[in-house]
Amino acid sequence: MTIPDVSAPEITPLFLVGCWRSGTSVLTQILSAHPRIQWIGWEMNNEWQKYGGIKLNEGDDFTPYQGPEEVDASSISRMTSLFYQELLKIYIKENHKNLNLGGLFNYPTQVVPLNKSPNLINKIPYLKAMFPKSKFIYILRDIYSFSNSYKRHITKLGYEQRQQISYWPDENETTKQSEFKDVNSWVTFPVAEQERFPKDRVYPGDGFKRIPEAWIKLNAGALQSLEEFAKDDWIGVYFKDLMTDGEETAQRVFDFLGYEKLNINLPDNLLDLKLKHNYTLTKGDPLKQYKDELSDDEMMSIETALDMYDSRYAFIKKHMPRIHSNG
Repeated sequence: MTIPDVSAPEITPLFLVGCWRSGTSVLTQILSAHPRIQWIGWEMNNEWQKYGGIKLNEGDDFTPYQGPEEVDASSISRMTSLFYQELLKIYIKENHKNLNLGGLFNYPTQVVPLNKSPNLINKIPYLKAMFPKSKFIYILRDIYSFSNSYKRHITKLGYEQRQQISYWPDENETTKQSEFKDVNSWVTFPVAEQERFPKDRVYPGDGFKRIPEAWIKLNAGALQSLEEFAKDDWIGVYFKDLMTDGEETAQRVFDFLGYEKLNINLPDNLLDLKLKHNYTLTKGDPLKQYKDELSDDEMMSIETALDMYDSRYAFIKKHMPRIHSNG
């Protein structure tokens, strides 16, 4: 992709963050139906890494937490230009039969680019420093259905289809962030490299307990970052609310952004939405599947993680009134 050599106007992105398998794709699809919101790219992970200074699995870096002190002027300029370019490309594609220069140059000032990526969950302070006026949508899924969905995702898409294993970094490989450390992310490796890592940190393998552990650490870290760096500039969405009442959930977000009401016709089952890239691999009821698909040992692993990290879990629950529409 070529970054344009033009002076881009001020860009104020909307970032949607949350753990994998937590409804980021579905919520993005719904929100982008609003004429004021334009979904940019898929997740733009390659672009963020190439132009925006984001670190994603570089050697043994394990997608670390990134703070505001790491932002540089060059990355800001390049990402602003990239967002601007993407908006222009979308306008040209949608209006190629009736192009006019006025519309072309006004369009990027009339819409907000929406960028969603679970890989940005531990980089919220970095994003806020890069785009100070940006706002955040944070989505949270309960630990039980998340653990089951992520287990299935790693097994089906990662291991069976792509021949990859997932590894959760050891404590001494992580970056400390205030009182919440360990906010690095899962990383994938070819199955052939499985012997490199401790068995209890790899999945598929003996590392299932790292899945709920990751949920606690990443979500507590994200909420701490939002509270410290974007206190009035974020809204929380609960996965269950999205699944049971997608229209009301979307309207909460539009109200937060100050956008006009939009009537959205959604299918009864939100999993029936046609996504640009459908990697959901989810069938049935996402809110109840875990009861049938998690073993007793796996359920115990989740309970053990909750007990082990009870202070972080309490921190997550403290923010539930701002996340859960029913308080």
